[in-house]
Amino acid sequence: MHIVWNFPGEMITRGEVIELEKKLNVKFPEDYISQILVNNGGIPDPSQLDFYGRKGKTLGELFCINDVGSANIHKMYNGSRDVLPMSIVPIAADAGGNYYCFDYINGADPSIVYWNQDECYPADDVTPEQLKTKPLEAWQREAITPACNTFTELLQMLY
Repeated sequence: MHIVWNFPGEMITRGEVIELEKKLNVKFPEDYISQILVNNGGIPDPSQLDFYGRKGKTLGELFCINDVGSANIHKMYNGSRDVLPMSIVPIAADAGGNYYCFDYINGADPSIVYWNQDECYPADDVTPEQLKTKPLEAWQREAITPACNTFTELLQMLY
């Protein structure tokens, strides 16, 4: 399938990717890096996909690697610490403000997950009684749905 990337931001360098990886203490997959180097902040067309019972979801803009604009990975990561587990790194949004993320819970090879903001438990909303039943990360993971195994697979799902 051919994907057209609309409205990509300024080109970035591999050095900028490495700098962000160091800030976040992660290593982005090579298939993602190859796309973000030329489509930083871009929006794919086609943009719809289905996964795990969720039909007609959209893949919106890729969050920027550099600090240009408000939708950059570093800002989104830091701004979501009260609702996302530490192993989750937001990389894109859908039309409703939900995130597609890398999930590093299993180590260096992250899977792609979908975070639904309407189903999340902010850290301040989880009571001490609830924390006795399960840890905060378990509450936070209730808003997360597996999407696919790799960034390439995510792009292949678009229609």
